[in-house]
Amino acid sequence: MSYKKYIKEDFNDDSNKERLKYIKGFSEGIAHCNRNWAKRSGFYDTIREHNVKSILDVGCGDGSFCVDMHDVLGAERVYGLDIASVALGITKEHQSVEYFDGEAKSLPLDDGAVEFISAFDVLEHVLPQDADKVLEEFNRVCTRGLFLTVSHQLSGEIVDGSNMHMCVESPAWWKEKLSKYFKVEFLSQTKSNSGAAAESKILCTKKESS
Repeated sequence: MSYKKYIKEDFNDDSNKERLKYIKGFSEGIAHCNRNWAKRSGFYDTIREHNVKSILDVGCGDGSFCVDMHDVLGAERVYGLDIASVALGITKEHQSVEYFDGEAKSLPLDDGAVEFISAFDVLEHVLPQDADKVLEEFNRVCTRGLFLTVSHQLSGEIVDGSNMHMCVESPAWWKEKLSKYFKVEFLSQTKSNSGAAAESKILCTKKESS
């Protein structure tokens, strides 16, 4: 389904402004949904170590990682959620992967539905005012933890004059937010040419209930 079809239908209103931006970005090739960020960041070995049986990939793009979670990494139940790619019909079909069209701040799964949630190069795309709600939802739905990569710099992807990275914050800022619900471990970090943090690879594990 094309971006122009959404313009003609029901997405041309203020409540769907951010959603429409991603649909437009994907349809016109400005934003990329076919990159397996988990594989590019070297996260597969970490995932294997945790013997993951169920997972939700938030910001799943075309679903490449979801398919690998079942076929390569051995998960039994795999879900993918995306703000644009699912609605556009550009996810990879797989009998063991279920996709949802939606946003990270309102996950369409029950409490404790999966062991882990993954979000690779996703959190920098949320609106700053939604960050706490997104992490609250992650905590609600997962039972064991999170696999994350987070960018700390602006994107080269611009849609309608807006940078696609809307929540560009420091590693310390994200650690404070995540620590409300999880034990946070920064596995690695890349640096920009200036020496500032460019991207963090993060493993989060659920805190034990008191």
